[in-house]
Amino acid sequence: NIFNLIEAFSGTMYKLVIIGSGFLKKEVEFFARKKEVSVEFMKNIPNEKLPEELNKSEIFILTSFYEGCPKSLLEAMSCGLPCIGTNVDGIKEIIRHRENGYLCNIDAVSIKRAITDVLQDKELQDKIGKNARQTILENFNFPKIMGKEINIYMKLVFT
Repeated sequence: NIFNLIEAFSGTMYKLVIIGSGFLKKEVEFFARKKEVSVEFMKNIPNEKLPEELNKSEIFILTSFYEGCPKSLLEAMSCGLPCIGTNVDGIKEIIRHRENGYLCNIDAVSIKRAITDVLQDKELQDKIGKNARQTILENFNFPKIMGKEINIYMKLVFT
């Protein structure tokens, strides 16, 4: 849903940073130029450098059409970033709207509204950033995740 994300930034003063690469890169670059969106394209970065890069941003946005377990969202939440995500499977199970993140629809208008709402409300940013970090600490820490995986394996073995 990268094209709707770029469209959402069209006509704003905000800069978009996209980390990673893919087969649509040239099309995405062309579309961003056409829409006159300020975009910094970063190549893939090592996992250990990701928190440093994430913490350079004011917010994190994941505008997927669907997700499994969105590790990029979990990483951004772990950094305490205010996160915006589309209201789709995989994301809506993690983000509680206006509590530990902000949910929007997949279209550019809804994404733009979410960006504006979050960036113009410092109290909301602080609240959802703090709650995002707490969500990770309570629900996605290593021992908790390992315990869940072991339980799944045990059910498979003894069922």
